Amino acid sequence: MQAAKALQKIIERLKAIYPIAEARNIAFLLLEHLFKLTKSQVLANYAIKTSEFDVDESIETALIRLLNHEPIQYIVGTSHFFGFDFCVDPSVLIPRPETEELVNLIINAHPNKELSILDIGTGSGCIAISLAKKLPLSKVTALDVSEAAIAIATKNAQLLNASVELLIKSILDDTLELSKFDVIVSNPPYITLEEKQLMHENVVGYEPALALFVPDTNPLLFYQKIAKFSQRHLNEQGCLYVEINESYGGMVKELFENHGFCKVEVVKDIYQKDRIVSAVKPCS
Repeated sequence: MQAAKALQKIIERLKAIYPIAEARNIAFLLLEHLFKLTKSQVLANYAIKTSEFDVDESIETALIRLLNHEPIQYIVGTSHFFGFDFCVDPSVLIPRPETEELVNLIINAHPNKELSILDIGTGSGCIAISLAKKLPLSKVTALDVSEAAIAIATKNAQLLNASVELLIKSILDDTLELSKFDVIVSNPPYITLEEKQLMHENVVGYEPALALFVPDTNPLLFYQKIAKFSQRHLNEQGCLYVEINESYGGMVKELFENHGFCKVEVVKDIYQKDRIVSAVKPCS
């Protein structure tokens, strides 16, 4: 089968549930995964060097999963983030472009510095590993309550040759004690259960609820715990960075200010939505 024919077949089936541009992007990722064809090779209409029956069978198996709203990243087993390919499975969130902005903010604020960094709720390790790669003088530690997530993060650190200390610990544990850090960063759960009904099936049906949702009655649960922990575990003039629910920028800012942090700023993402809050621990 020619690559162009396979591409069109996938797009035609996927456009029933995806916008055409997204269906096209998924099709390219699937062809690369199944047949090792780059986008340029597909566009050049390379011949797929497998029997037509095997091509059809491989594509059909993947399409069944895709049409059940399973994310393409879980099917191919990787997700691109900050210039790196991270292994992912349903035990970890799929890294988002907005989180790349969080990483970029930290790198730009602390170029070429020797820092101690803690990533809370690391998941796939995408934040911690990207910081370790881009700030190579720094010592990076990451924690997650999920053993499965830490296993994926460990695999990613090994594959990307990144030095990151990985710990199975929960920020909700009030007895959690670690050393002090210059930077603490987190992309914690921040979606209320009430918002769940508005989300796409490919997220709520497959990505880990543990990493997504917080109680409707306490949407700032993780930010409260992070602020309290950071009071004790940030060095003076240390910086705190968190990704947030766009609806709670002002509330998280006020929370951090009430915990004694200064220079608290709400940063908008590429879509002009409140997405990051940064803060500094003042000198005592």
